[in-house]
Amino acid sequence: MHNAFMNLIPRLILLALLFIATAICQQSTVLINDDFNDGIVDNTKWIVTNTLTRSADGPAGNNVIEENGMIKLFQNSTDFGGAIRTKPLKVNKRGKIIIKARFISHYSNDKSSGEAVFYLTDINGSGPLKDLFKWSHSHYVFGSKIRLGFGPYYYGGFLPMRFDQWVEETISYDPETGELNYWYDNYEGKTQYFLPILQNDYFFLYFDSYGWWTGHYIFYDWIKVEQLPPETEPNQTPVADAGPDIEINSQNLNQLIITGNAFDADATDVIQYRWLEGECVLKEWQSVPSDGSCSLEVISCNLPIGQHALTLEVSDGKSAFSDNMTLIIYNSAPTVSASGSGVYQVGTKINLSGAVSDYDGDDILYDWLLNEEVIYSGIIKAAIGGKPVSLPFYSMDNLDAGDYIFTLKVSDGFNDVVTNSITISIIDTEAPTLAPESNLKILWPPNHEMKSIIIQPKANDNSGSVLISATISSNEQQNELGEGDIGPDWTIPEIDQLSGNITFQLRSERAGNGYGRTYSISINACDCSGNCSNAMMTIQVPHNNSKK
Repeated sequence: MHNAFMNLIPRLILLALLFIATAICQQSTVLINDDFNDGIVDNTKWIVTNTLTRSADGPAGNNVIEENGMIKLFQNSTDFGGAIRTKPLKVNKRGKIIIKARFISHYSNDKSSGEAVFYLTDINGSGPLKDLFKWSHSHYVFGSKIRLGFGPYYYGGFLPMRFDQWVEETISYDPETGELNYWYDNYEGKTQYFLPILQNDYFFLYFDSYGWWTGHYIFYDWIKVEQLPPETEPNQTPVADAGPDIEINSQNLNQLIITGNAFDADATDVIQYRWLEGECVLKEWQSVPSDGSCSLEVISCNLPIGQHALTLEVSDGKSAFSDNMTLIIYNSAPTVSASGSGVYQVGTKINLSGAVSDYDGDDILYDWLLNEEVIYSGIIKAAIGGKPVSLPFYSMDNLDAGDYIFTLKVSDGFNDVVTNSITISIIDTEAPTLAPESNLKILWPPNHEMKSIIIQPKANDNSGSVLISATISSNEQQNELGEGDIGPDWTIPEIDQLSGNITFQLRSERAGNGYGRTYSISINACDCSGNCSNAMMTIQVPHNNSKK
């Protein structure tokens, strides 16, 4: 709690004492007062009913019991619980209506919403149910509907829950101004709302322990309702609450609205508020709206990074009060997005890039990492306000086939390092190219001699690595071709895998009664991914006589 709010406590105590003293000095009209000590429900004051009908003839079963100086309202059946309501109470349209009760409430699950209602009616208590206001003792959670606390609802805000302990609550409603206040014992704060002014001459109060399912109950030790005569109270100093301390990153300032609160016990006073930092006015005097909120749009103040002591000052034109809160603005971390992911053929040029943003416009140090090792670094100036800035390209084309994770790491020097990773897949689906050339293409004369052959495959592959193989065949058999036939007719090819050259020997001969010999050399080139190409070369041994 702030020091200023601590200083406020004696004032609140004084206000409470003044209020009590004033009430004692006035002659109030008691509308109903029951301590439930007679062991039976007083039907001159109360109508026993249930949470479904809320009518005079609604059965309650064993859900309403008066015993041991209490009236006990149980929720013993799903969606059906005990309830009581007063007979119609006549009321003046001036003078505060004070409703007090001492009770203990218990909830058994998250669907407890026990409530009390101020219903408008006529002298006979007839007509459709029309509530002016409600107050609840809720522990209710259903989807996005959450109501946890004690006090009026439909207007926003509760006091903290106090289940399973005795609580003395007070509701003050001014029918002339519509001001509604709720508080309970041993708690410094209260809730305040402004409702329509009272139009009816009669009302009745309704009390239950309603909730979905069963197990909820509320026991009342006593209930008292009275109306004070119209009064003129001395001016009371308005109360300010600047709200809790706030810590926030700079990039979220455009969404931050600090909401303090102001309260003036004098309902007719017009109160104003303003916000300051030291002597510097951040927001000029403004009228406090009916809900008591005192807002400050922080983005309009141009506050730098650091700690700021802000002051909410309120005034009713006669007296003023102020309260402080601390706002700490932190440097915002950068945001990074890496780009360049995809699937590429081996040997393709890859461009790594990305973008960074930093709300504070810091100098950004960035690193590209591959396998946690930095492969490139740079510095770039971010744009103030968080506009993205593109990083320069970093290119590479020397990756083997496989999957790689590249990480872009950035730092603004103030916050933890921020990273973003991308995956790049290198594939190899292209076969090597082949364009073989031989030193000899025709063997002549056919003198049965072995001739040395050199073939340059001229193989190329995008991976850079090629494995060469070769086989040799002939259209003629190697033996029994006639006079002078010698075998074998070729040697096993020898391949230099570094240069790719294929060397072997062929015999320069052919069948005398044939059309000439054709040697076929099949050349294969395969890369590391198993992609292969084949090329066929022929070397001729012609026949010198044409066949008729």
